[in-house]
Amino acid sequence: MTSRDLLYAIGAARDNYLLDTEKELIYKKKQGRPRKLGKTLLIAAVLISLLAATAFATGWFGLRQRVTEAEWTNEQPPMGFEETDEPSGILAMNGYKDSPEALAAAEWMEVQAGYVPDDNADTHDWPDNFGENAAVAGIYGAFNQTMLDELFAIRDKYDLKLHTELKGPRTKDLFYKATGLTSFLDEEKENINWSAKYIFEDGSFRLEGSADLDGKTVPFGFSRNRSGTLALGYFFIWGADDYEEWQYNVGGTTLNLALQQTEETSKGFAFAEQGDWFFTLDCGTYREDPVAREDLETLASLFDYDELCRDETDLSVLEVVKKETKPKAGLLSIAGWMQTPEYLAGSAFQHAYNDYVDANPPYSYYCTGQYMRAYYAPFPCEPASLQDSLSHLGEQYDLLLPTDAKAIIAENWVDASNVESMMSYRAAKGYRNPASLEDIQILTRTDNFLYGKNLRSIVLWDNGVWQGYFQDVESVECYFDMFYIPKGSLCPAIREQLHPDAASWAYDTSCGEQVVITLDGEMEYPRFNNAIVLCETDTAYVILQQTGCNDPGVMQVCADSVDFTKLK
Repeated sequence: MTSRDLLYAIGAARDNYLLDTEKELIYKKKQGRPRKLGKTLLIAAVLISLLAATAFATGWFGLRQRVTEAEWTNEQPPMGFEETDEPSGILAMNGYKDSPEALAAAEWMEVQAGYVPDDNADTHDWPDNFGENAAVAGIYGAFNQTMLDELFAIRDKYDLKLHTELKGPRTKDLFYKATGLTSFLDEEKENINWSAKYIFEDGSFRLEGSADLDGKTVPFGFSRNRSGTLALGYFFIWGADDYEEWQYNVGGTTLNLALQQTEETSKGFAFAEQGDWFFTLDCGTYREDPVAREDLETLASLFDYDELCRDETDLSVLEVVKKETKPKAGLLSIAGWMQTPEYLAGSAFQHAYNDYVDANPPYSYYCTGQYMRAYYAPFPCEPASLQDSLSHLGEQYDLLLPTDAKAIIAENWVDASNVESMMSYRAAKGYRNPASLEDIQILTRTDNFLYGKNLRSIVLWDNGVWQGYFQDVESVECYFDMFYIPKGSLCPAIREQLHPDAASWAYDTSCGEQVVITLDGEMEYPRFNNAIVLCETDTAYVILQQTGCNDPGVMQVCADSVDFTKLK
């Protein structure tokens, strides 16, 4: 922690107080004036530092001193709070309350919240159109030139750096190579599973996982962020005064811990600073199995903070070469898939559903014409006109239609009629009915066909079609939506492909099956394209899909994550 950090933490100085003090002392020395004033200024600066040190020692640098006022932009408060409750503000990942880093994060959050999708493609700039600023625009989500200009204005206003490169390591080994770190987490002690979500060019990163603490599974996240940058990611804090705060020592590093219990949830944080680095540990559970003080202390003690201060970041080690092989005779191409009755009928139904959504604004939160929503249930479809469309397509293409659906969302059984687009769940409460790996095997009538994946969500229709969402236990980049479509059945949630002639390549997977892979490619505003892995079996089409991916290595890892031989 620097003196500048200490000053911001206790709110005792404006931006360049210490710099002014230093300049004043130098000036007085050069002028040969009496040293009394200089001594007074020096004593004042020392007193401020002493006050700051005392504040640190007494826990003043806990959560409350890290929350910067910001406007809550969602319509509903988070679980455990009422509409009459007032939000406290945002917890920036690399600065104290009202520091340049925190104020910049709050301002950028407001810019993003104020963005309104523009239906006019001529006035909309995708990141690819930003030239040398494309990477920055993509990282920070600047969707047009106006947002990008505001981003640069915030950067200049607070004299901060912007991130210029972001990578998602596909394995833990690659994460260690890219960061130059050795093991900093005692994984065996508490049965920990974790994956690295992303690494920035300056060594900042985020990882997420879960720990088994005496039979209690506690999800957690851990962030390392360098000061002096506009950091991505923040927490919006409600009820800051309700947090219990205390200090805890781990291997000579003093951490500030904070824990909040509401009627619905239990949330905990641990904070530490060394040098230019801010470390933030976050965790949370539902109230039935709350995080206790000892749980938070145990989690915080698993990290080696001295090792985490090392910085030998090299993102070039994450580059992967495309592995192309000779296509086998009869291998189904992307264009061929897009001519099948299953694709034609499924994409036509998706268009019909999205046209209905676009015409009913209360239900539409995407840009008009984006065609991102998927229909899951109920059946018969609502409204009746949608069911008429489904029935017509079934007759036109001679396909078996769905009449019922079952669903698991976020590893819990749910009512399929409450599943929304992108496999999210409409209700915030009342669906904690845990599902198991055996449940998904029963639903899909298969043995385990995934290598090292976590079951997250699945919807299965009674005509044999199912869609699942899976996440690699080691890498955030290796996630995908998976569609299993028996030949002769209609999938109501299929997503269209924009470019039947897009470049693709044949790839021999680890299970021995050959697949076709294509990347995201060109978008047609406002529609997104999809990167897919396509496998045709004797009885079905299997599709792995990821939106926005243009990394061949990622899609090859996704392809190697599935045992297609078990999906015949």
